[in-house]
Amino acid sequence: SLAVLSDGVFQNASSLRTVNMPADGVLETIGNYTFSWCVALESMTVPDSVTRLEKGAFYRCYGLQNVTLGTGLAAIGDFCFAECYGLESVTFSPGSKLETISSASFRDARSLTAFHMPDTVTYVGLGAFIHCKSLTEVTISKSLAVLSDGVFQNASSLRTVNMPADGVLETIGNYTFALCVALE
Repeated sequence: SLAVLSDGVFQNASSLRTVNMPADGVLETIGNYTFSWCVALESMTVPDSVTRLEKGAFYRCYGLQNVTLGTGLAAIGDFCFAECYGLESVTFSPGSKLETISSASFRDARSLTAFHMPDTVTYVGLGAFIHCKSLTEVTISKSLAVLSDGVFQNASSLRTVNMPADGVLETIGNYTFALCVALE
């Protein structure tokens, strides 16, 4: 009955390919840089019990392709999936409670093609998706009032941004869509 995966506990485990976390477990937090530089890790399912992914939890997991995030997750920390060059998809379980996508969380996730924020997201940090060059479509949360500076900067393939008609978005920060040359 482990509640916290400590900071850096699997850092640089370059042969680690799979991680099985019990769906009915009590794990609440995946600590700072816990799986960072696990370059062979291919997919991850974060169980519903997890509420926080801390700073850099999956930083530079180059082989990570697919992530499924459980309903209990409230916050994705700074640089959590940054430089996960192979990351193609992020799926949220129905009923997601995600509120926070921190600064540079998905920075330079070069293979990510779409991102659909759950409607519970109220904060997206600076440059959260900066340099996501394959990102073509995003859906903004209806609960998000401010898009921080540079959130999608240099997402050069971004064509479509879906903003709900009943959303509360009031402010789009500086350089949020800078260098998004494909934006329609």
